[in-house]
Amino acid sequence: MNGWGDGAGYHLEVANESGGWSWRELAVLRPGGRDDSSWLGYQCVSGDGRYAGVAVLPASAANNAQARDRGAVGYAVDLLSGVVRPVATGIGLKYHSPGCGTGDEAAFTFNDDVDQRTTTILTVDLATGSVARRTTVAGQVTSVVPTSQEPVGVLGGNLVRLPVDGKPVLLAAVDGAAYDLRPTADGGVAFLSLRDRAPTATVAVERAGQVTTLGSGPGTSVQLFQGRAGHPVLVGAALPQGGGAGVVGVPAGGLPHGATTASLDGHALLGAGTTSDQSAPLILDTRTRSVLTRPAAPSRARTWTAVPPPATAAPSGYATRGGPSIQPIVSVTPIAAGAPTCAVPRLAENRQVLQPFANQIDWATQLAEQGLLTGSSAQRPAGYANLGLAAYAANSDFPKIALQHPTGDTWDSVPRSVYEAILAQESNWSQASWHALPGIAGNPLIADYYGAGGGINTINYAAADCGYGVGQVTTGMTAADTTYSANGKTKIAIDYEENIAAGLQVLEKAWNQLYDAGITANGGNPRYLENWYFAAWAYNTGIQPTAQFGNTTGCTPSPTCVGPDGTWGLGWTNNPKNPDYPPNRVPFLRDTYADAAHPSQWPYQERVMGWMGSPIIRFGHAAYATPTYHGGSTWLQIPGVDTFCTTDNKCDPNYTNATDPTASFCTLTDRECW
Repeated sequence: MNGWGDGAGYHLEVANESGGWSWRELAVLRPGGRDDSSWLGYQCVSGDGRYAGVAVLPASAANNAQARDRGAVGYAVDLLSGVVRPVATGIGLKYHSPGCGTGDEAAFTFNDDVDQRTTTILTVDLATGSVARRTTVAGQVTSVVPTSQEPVGVLGGNLVRLPVDGKPVLLAAVDGAAYDLRPTADGGVAFLSLRDRAPTATVAVERAGQVTTLGSGPGTSVQLFQGRAGHPVLVGAALPQGGGAGVVGVPAGGLPHGATTASLDGHALLGAGTTSDQSAPLILDTRTRSVLTRPAAPSRARTWTAVPPPATAAPSGYATRGGPSIQPIVSVTPIAAGAPTCAVPRLAENRQVLQPFANQIDWATQLAEQGLLTGSSAQRPAGYANLGLAAYAANSDFPKIALQHPTGDTWDSVPRSVYEAILAQESNWSQASWHALPGIAGNPLIADYYGAGGGINTINYAAADCGYGVGQVTTGMTAADTTYSANGKTKIAIDYEENIAAGLQVLEKAWNQLYDAGITANGGNPRYLENWYFAAWAYNTGIQPTAQFGNTTGCTPSPTCVGPDGTWGLGWTNNPKNPDYPPNRVPFLRDTYADAAHPSQWPYQERVMGWMGSPIIRFGHAAYATPTYHGGSTWLQIPGVDTFCTTDNKCDPNYTNATDPTASFCTLTDRECW
């Protein structure tokens, strides 16, 4: 099974051995008929091969942690008939969810508190789309799968059983980070684990609390996939002679970047191709050892738009198996009445945005970084774009802020690759709505205008993000904010040059704030791309504590402005140790452009590093130049998964606690490991 997104929705395709592994489109998911540039999703196939569980999220919400935690929509899909049954709104978009069982059940998870402090698991009967069980536990639980008894997942270094009463029961402590749990036919689970900084991953099985190691292999290539009727498929590691406790081993040679999924019997492996223009993944027939290229299926399937009820309204405890399906709701539910929060409205005839070409954004970024979008040569004339404004220039409104740097070096500006990469991740280099082609006017590009947090059936203006344009500038962009005048907000929303200059100031201020606080990489020289890791992290989630974490005074986070645990710094959501990201991931975009279809598998700053090394492709062409490497390197040097999980950060990469199954790598219960 394969899934991919575009403006029409999230496409689900199936292929089988008898059909020569040719793709057939089964369904297209577009919750509520929502209009978005593309859709993201994850899916699993039930152990009986009849159904799939699917979670989808608008691509525009990829940078929103709240949306990834609880903004996606879940569905159950019949793989024979193509019938789609809505499950729940407000679930998580995680690489490990949904997780399918040996029969026709799947576990969907979501986090309904900041920084994944709590986790709710919905066990769903995929045949009916009904929620059979609901469990909420303290802590961040990942890789949950149904078993013959109760759901099993990972909490920190532990395998835990998840009873309906919400009190996790310790099954086994794992040496390292456990991930990719798969249910086995004997009622246990198979899983992978990766120890702090170890180059190899271990494959093991758990049964009745006993863990048996089966083998190991290179951490970045060993994969464990769902198998038929509880026989998981292992790729990249040899199993012991005499069998692998029901685990099926298959070789993966022939796929240039390894396997990303497998057929239930292991007869086919899918993997990314070598070029960015391939419409579907490569298929390795593991019986013939042939690598097959099969194009994506023509889009002819029905588009399903039904919106299921909120996950938070699901019934507690057990429901009658085989009972009535949850009925979809399609109405929009206003949470808060009142006018829109964002300063520049949608659909205003006198506030239309000219979509810039890629070379215009490239040009403007290079000049703005040097503070050169000023003076008569860069001035917008009076009445520009029919805005009714006086003449202005972007760097006159938002001058370059000189960067702090080590003594003995004079570099004090943002390297062009840095901000161009941030623009790629924030907006795909669009100032206007994605509907507008370059040179054509359209609505302003506004993040979460309705405050739905990535969802599709609520309006909560008070929670609106109000990120505008190519840089998704949020600072000062609500109607009530007085940071900028009304005309100043209009220029940021309409003019890409103004937006770039404003966004650069946000980044420049973040760099200087971190530099002054001593949060630097490699001595803090701004000329080197890797040294922007922390500033990119802060560009997305800020420096904590913010008001969200109890900072009611507005103080600047520092040793004298801390949270309740005495911590301050960069947040847990984007910490590379956060188990919502695969611990065996390779650098974003280093191997394949196909990574861009699943951005939520990497922290925000790792995605930015990827766009530095692999320029975004606009209309078939790279939008900017690749960087120059030194010392024989061919890619940016990315910090390891465990780099920021230290005692200084109240984090322990090998933390286990036999008396507290809710323990996690972050040793603080409120997840304020900053």
